[in-house]
Amino acid sequence: MKKNLDLHLSIEDRACLQLLWKWKMLSTAALHLAAYPHRSIEGAYKRLKKLEHLKIIKTTAANTGDSYIWHLENLGFQLVVKMLPELAEVGYKSENKEHDFWVTAIHLGEWLSQIPSNCDIFSEQQLRRLHRDQYPEWVPKSTEHRPDGWWKVGNGKPNSQSLIALEVELSRKSPIEYHSVGEFYSTTVLPLQVIWVVRSVSDINYIKRHLLSGSKSNGEEQSFLSLHHYAKDQWQAKILCGKNQGRSLTSILYPSPAPSLLQRESSVLLDTRKKPINPISPNKVHTFEEGRSSSYLF
Repeated sequence: MKKNLDLHLSIEDRACLQLLWKWKMLSTAALHLAAYPHRSIEGAYKRLKKLEHLKIIKTTAANTGDSYIWHLENLGFQLVVKMLPELAEVGYKSENKEHDFWVTAIHLGEWLSQIPSNCDIFSEQQLRRLHRDQYPEWVPKSTEHRPDGWWKVGNGKPNSQSLIALEVELSRKSPIEYHSVGEFYSTTVLPLQVIWVVRSVSDINYIKRHLLSGSKSNGEEQSFLSLHHYAKDQWQAKILCGKNQGRSLTSILYPSPAPSLLQRESSVLLDTRKKPINPISPNKVHTFEEGRSSSYLF
């Protein structure tokens, strides 16, 4: 019976599975917007529960029990792998759910339901799992370092004018690792910008110091943003220091003026209520965190 389950998947279900493979985990609210936009939130939730009943996907709760994210089960991966090109490294699971939650939320942001026509995006999952000859032409093929994802903010432009890397650091690495990363971005890839999202100012100072020790460009492409500010303002959060200091992510990632949004899609990615029937309070953003509070209050 399970062998024929894929015959009963709707186009929306297939989109859901592909999203969960590419981004590893998404909230009910995010999947409603990106995979089931023609259903009510109630209808999208019921469909997700049906897929969970069939052991295609499942939910995981944060330690506090009030924050949930969806991810693939093994059966779901068996179904979605048929929709993917041949993988260089077979797999789908997150190795660190808290880190990958933030990577997905920050990387997708306002592009959750639609990527601007002159832009593109490539996830860490794709970087890790796909053969390099399957990468788009604009994605760096180097094996020296793998960021948490790439944005392209101007198709057709050289990468030095349009390629932006995402680095989400929830814990510090060794000085030599940052030395190597600083060298990588200043000599191997040469992107327009590297956006680091970290927990504290002391983390910014630590990472920046060791990046500069290996950088041939004096770190001119590096930018730093605090996780606290991102949780509060999402893509409206401003760079604290580095390139484009004081500018918001929206102004950096939209090469032309961003569209007016009644509800910021980046905030939807942080709404991890299992069944978000009512709009979330604007001063409370639920997030998925392991071992600490699962919501930010301001």
